[in-house]
Amino acid sequence: MLCLCSDKTRLIHIFQNQISSLDIEFFRCKKSTLTENGNKDIFACILTVFSKLQYLHFGKSPFLYRRLWFEIPPTIFSSTLLELHVSLLFFIDCLYLLDGRFDQLQRLSVDIDRILSPKIIIDNRKQLPNLKRFSLHCKWDTHKYNELIVPLLHRMSDLEELDLHLVVYSEKRFIDGYDLKYNIINHLLQ
Repeated sequence: MLCLCSDKTRLIHIFQNQISSLDIEFFRCKKSTLTENGNKDIFACILTVFSKLQYLHFGKSPFLYRRLWFEIPPTIFSSTLLELHVSLLFFIDCLYLLDGRFDQLQRLSVDIDRILSPKIIIDNRKQLPNLKRFSLHCKWDTHKYNELIVPLLHRMSDLEELDLHLVVYSEKRFIDGYDLKYNIINHLLQ
């Protein structure tokens, strides 16, 4: 896959402005040459090379540490990407994807390994008026529902479809249908 990013590949020059949909899957192999940052490099390469890309499914890597993660805010962006399905390591990576780099995004589906408080401050207030469908899955429990999840959902004022699969730990209250209606649904209907 990394050879796609080199200027020596004639096939890329032929198709780079024609490919609008791309589905990337990773398979386990006995000898992997992918580095720890390999997924990030491939993701950046795809968005750089395929300038007309509207749909991207960036599949899970068979290795946990090879989920997509950015360490620092990425410099990649796309003004054409409408739909993105991606497996991320941390919640902050989701915030990076929704900080304006992908301003035309209408559908985002993320599978996150851990929802933890970011170590750096992220502006998590910019509205996401184009986002119509959002799916967030995380198998590990989180204590950050009120701090991270609810503010993110409040930014999605025109959301039409919401899919949450979360394990939430909350000492102070019970998260039930009323809580979801009060904190999320009512806010989306404003």
